[in-house]
Amino acid sequence: MPNEEASTAPFTAHAGDLVFFAFALCALMALGLAVQRTWTVATATEHSKTNAERLGHWLQQAVQGDDGVCPELTDRGMPVRWEGCLRTITAPEGPLAAMRNPFSGHAPEIVDRCRPGSTGTFGQLMLEAHAGPAATDPGRVAAAPAPGEAPPAAWTLKLQVCDGAGYPIPVQELAMRP
Repeated sequence: MPNEEASTAPFTAHAGDLVFFAFALCALMALGLAVQRTWTVATATEHSKTNAERLGHWLQQAVQGDDGVCPELTDRGMPVRWEGCLRTITAPEGPLAAMRNPFSGHAPEIVDRCRPGSTGTFGQLMLEAHAGPAATDPGRVAAAPAPGEAPPAAWTLKLQVCDGAGYPIPVQELAMRP
């Protein structure tokens, strides 16, 4: 038969119990803050990917058109120099003008590379030109288009976005042909 006095006695908290509950509450609050931060960065990264997809769609439409990628800066429909095409993309009336980088609140920029840990590259767009072999060839050579560089006759433009930690996320590869 169970001891009746033990079951009817009021609960008394000991100092060790209070410390445990305080620690558990602090741990739950820290977990909640970590989840909220992760969610915020993840949604901002997805918004940045949407920006990159919109730019990729714009580039794809421009490539399929009769005028080439940057019609006002071209001879025979292709950009004369890469920086001319880059100026068209980043112009006030260009495709980036209506976009907002969710990490900075400003229009996204084209950067030469993503820098892990550098908040200045979070949400920025990166373009790489690949000349020569097909995009599936692991031995291909990749480099960011340099200012003053004329694009090759056949090339692939790889569009990436820098995530919330500064690492590149591939978004799209576009075949650019004359």
